Formats: sequence, C-alpha cells, structure tokens
Amino acid sequence: MIQGEHFETDVLVIGGGAAGAMAAIKAREAGCGHVLLVEKAHTGYSGASCFAAGVLTALIPGEDDEDLWMKELVEQGQYLNDQDWLQIYLQEVFPRIREVEEWGLPLRKTPDGHYARVRGRGSHPEKGLRNLMFTGQVGVLTEVLRKRVLASGARILDWIMITSLLTKNGRVSGATGFHGRSGEFIAIIARATVLAAGSGHFRCAPNTGHRMDNYDATLMAYRAGAELVNCDFTAHLPFCGEFKMGGMNMTVGLGARFVNRMGEEFMGAYDPIYKEGAPRYILSNAPLLEIKAGRGPLFMDMTHLSRDQVKLFREVLPLNSAILERAGVLAGEKIMRKLEWSMYGPSLGMFSAGIAVDTRCASTLPGLYAAGDAAAKVAAGVSDAAGALPFALVSGARAGTHAAAYARDADEPRVDAAQVQESWQYGMSPLQRDDGIEGDFIIEALQEIVIPYEVLMLRHGARMEKALDRVTEVRDTLLPLLYAHDPHFLRLAHEARSLVLAAEIALRAGLERKESRANIREDYPYVDNVNWLKWIHVRREGTGMRIWAEDLPIHRYAVKPERKRYLHPCLEMAKGRGIVTGVGDEGVQWA
Repeated sequence: MIQGEHFETDVLVIGGGAAGAMAAIKAREAGCGHVLLVEKAHTGYSGASCFAAGVLTALIPGEDDEDLWMKELVEQGQYLNDQDWLQIYLQEVFPRIREVEEWGLPLRKTPDGHYARVRGRGSHPEKGLRNLMFTGQVGVLTEVLRKRVLASGARILDWIMITSLLTKNGRVSGATGFHGRSGEFIAIIARATVLAAGSGHFRCAPNTGHRMDNYDATLMAYRAGAELVNCDFTAHLPFCGEFKMGGMNMTVGLGARFVNRMGEEFMGAYDPIYKEGAPRYILSNAPLLEIKAGRGPLFMDMTHLSRDQVKLFREVLPLNSAILERAGVLAGEKIMRKLEWSMYGPSLGMFSAGIAVDTRCASTLPGLYAAGDAAAKVAAGVSDAAGALPFALVSGARAGTHAAAYARDADEPRVDAAQVQESWQYGMSPLQRDDGIEGDFIIEALQEIVIPYEVLMLRHGARMEKALDRVTEVRDTLLPLLYAHDPHFLRLAHEARSLVLAAEIALRAGLERKESRANIREDYPYVDNVNWLKWIHVRREGTGMRIWAEDLPIHRYAVKPERKRYLHPCLEMAKGRGIVTGVGDEGVQWA
C-alpha cells in the first residue's frame, strides 16, 4: 500500500463532537472490540458542539405531554417531519441527557431538586417546548464526553482530517485522509463507519466554533454514492454581528427582543403569539423582510432583563458574558445597550439537510452510518426547535449501537488498492503542486456568490440560476488549481472543495423545490401542501448529480396538515407592514 500510517478497526467514527463521541461510547457499550474515533482538530475542544450554548431541549416523561410536543414540533417543522423518527427522538432524548448528566454534565436544578427549565426558540409560555440548562465553561459537555470515550476503551486520534471514504462492491470499508500537522497519509480499514463530522457554513458570520465545520462528512458520503436529503433548504438566522457569540435560544428564553432601526419590536407583527420565540421559518425570514424594507440594522435588546435574568444569563452562557463584560456591554447584573445583529447564513446543516438515514442512522450505503448534523435531521422537518445538541446525543447513540451490530455480523472488509491510490491523489494533490490558488481565495470567491441575502435566503429562480453558473465556473476554473504548501493549507484546500460542492448542491436542490416553506421564493410565494409535501433527494451518479422528490407518507402520520396552498406567513404579514404590495403571476411585488 501507499506509504503512510494504516489502521484497522471494527467501527470507525469520524468527528469528535457530541454525536461522534456518543457513537464511540455506545459502540463500545454494544460490545464492539475496537472503536477508533478520529477528529481533524482536538476531540472535545473544537467544532459546533463545543461552543453550543447552555441549553438542551428535551421532553421529560411524566412531566410533559408527548402528544403536545409532537404536534408543536410537526407544526414548526411545516409538516416535513419524519414522524416515526420524531417519536423515537422524543422518547430517547431525556434518557440520553440523563446519561450525560451521570457522566458529569452539571444540569441546573430548582431548590426542590427538579430540573430548571427555560423557554427557548420556538416555544410559547403556554405551550410545551422547554429547555434544560447546563452550566460551566465553554466545552463542558464535550469535555465530559471525551473523558467518557476514553473511559469506554475507544481510541481517539486527533488532528486527522478524513477526505475520502473507501468502498468495495457498494459497501463502505474504511476511509483515507492525512495528519493535520505532519501531512502523513492515513488509511483506515473498518467494518463499519459512522460519519459525525458536523454540518457547515459558508464562513458567513462571526459565529464561534463554526470555521471548522465545512460539510466534510456529508460531502464525503455524497462522493461515495450515498443519498442526501433536504438540501433544498438552507438555514439563516439573525446572529450577533458585533461579537463571536451564539446563545440565542437561551437569550430568547430569558425575554430578549428584536428591534429594527426605528426601535420597533417587529417580531410580534410577524407572529403575534410566539414573537421572538417564533418557529425558525418565521424567525429566519421576518428579519430579512425588515432589511429588504430598509429598516435595518437590526438589534437584540436585553436592556430590560431583570437582575435575576442577567444572573442566569451569566451562569448558563459564561463565554457570552465574558465577551460582553470585556466590551463594556455587561456591567454587574445589567445589560447596558442593545447589540447589533446581522443575518447569519446560509447554512445547509442547521435545518434538516444531510445524509439520508433510516431510524437506525444507517445511510443508503451498507456499512455507513451518520449522526448529528452530518445526518439529515428529518425528525425536525424544517425547524431546529428540537435542538441540534439533543439530536446529536440521540442519533450518535443509535448510530454507534447499530454500527457495532453491523460490524459484528459483517464479513471482513475488502479494500481496492487502486481506490486507495486514487484517494491518495485526491487527498494529497494540492501539496504536490509548486504553486496555484490557496483555499481561502476560493472560499472568498464563493462567499461573494452565495452570501448575499437575495441568493439562498430570499430566493428567486433567476438569481439562483445565475449564482449556480458562477459556482460551476469556480468549480471548473479555480478548484483544479488548488495549492497547499503545508498540511494546514491542505486542510483549507479540502474545505474549499467541500464548500464549492455544497453551494452547487444547495442551489440545484433549491431550484427543484417550487414553493415557499423554510425559504421564501419570490417566484413561488405560496406554501403548497397540495403538491409539495415532499423530501428532495440528491445522489451522485457518475460525474453528474441526480435530484428527485419523494412524497412523505403523510397518510399514515398522526399529525396532518390541511391540504391547501397559502401565501407564506411572513409575506402575508409583510403585506400589512407595507413591505409587499401584492402577489401576482410574476411572484411577489415589493413596495
């Protein structure tokens, strides 16, 4: 084989966040003898899981109404939820959180010993969804999980970037990559593989921890022939534009309010019931329409929070508190001024886009499983109200358990030497050139295409087609010139490759969905529950990309929508605010 370091294992886990750690732990608990977890940075101290802010949405059996949670989550998911998956998730999320608590995660309790809970994004004071809160410094959850992985007997290899999956006769049999510091080629043969390397973002906002998330796992699976689903939806949200901090779920739960340039609290105009706690499809689009109308910049106002609320903010969001304190925004137990917020996005993984998996977290390729943001979160529909971290725990556990069972019964994996050579060439080629274009240059070129809000956020088919032409030009003219002069820049080169492919997939799949739902399409402004209760699938076929729609089995689901077409709720409300003057044959007519 090619010179480098070679490993063999029963279960290979790619990604060291919450989902990957949980998969490794549960594979060991299921009796798997050899479990290897690889992470391109440092397990427990990188990626989105490490910086996730303080809250876990979870139904508590005996305390919460499961039917109410089911109904609310399906409504917020705009009825594109896989309700089989959602029922599993609701039943398993609290037991997984309790496990992590037993391993050392500090959850807040009330004086009488009950779990302290706070309303979060997508929740109403009189309805069901509530968040548990954990306290401690940044990375407390992932640090607990890292320690548990090691205690389980699984092996961790940090600083390993996986770039390709190995397949033989349609089955995934391992992966290849390189060491992020030495540049040494790495080949791993595995009976079963779990992809848990996060989702991705086009590096489009100052949001902590997300520069390492570039759709690595999702696009490795796509290149190997696995199906993706729901890539027609991209996520965007208002995020703090002044500082690198998240935590909106918690701050909204405490009572933070969004205001526009005129000081108007505008969310109540778009969702009079939920307001700032509105479902994602409202919360992500209402600010866009305010910006479209020239009412930006937008702000988050926390100046009215009480001393007790600010104290809780400090305890649950210590990183945010430290940032605001150093900037003079937080003094004692008082928020001194409003914070400017900007639109964060687009992102493929924050909604339900990802690798298509069944309820065992098995992909469409034998031997390949996916969890966390790498997997399609079809339980959530087009919302994130159920939460990324809780889903990572549930899906990671299921992926690890079922991957271990597959590895136990599977034949010895076979590897094609020619494919290893091809993977080496793909992985190492930017290092072999004497000069060329660095990954950051390509990423900047891509950002100029996809980040403007009237491309993937507020959509129109003509603008998306134009953007797609520009993305394919980057793919065909710049990517072949990728150059890296050391292993660090080799990582950036691969991340640039992933982001360009992700943009192409998002645009092609987005053009396929001819309605408005999570994303507003000016040329198709109606939510269409007659013709578009569908999931859109994507699969590589040869050198091409196949995209098709499949009907949801809505007939057998417990929660069903009214089968009708109606103007997207945000556009309907925008009419009353003088932003939209009408909807005609050409689509939305703006004031």
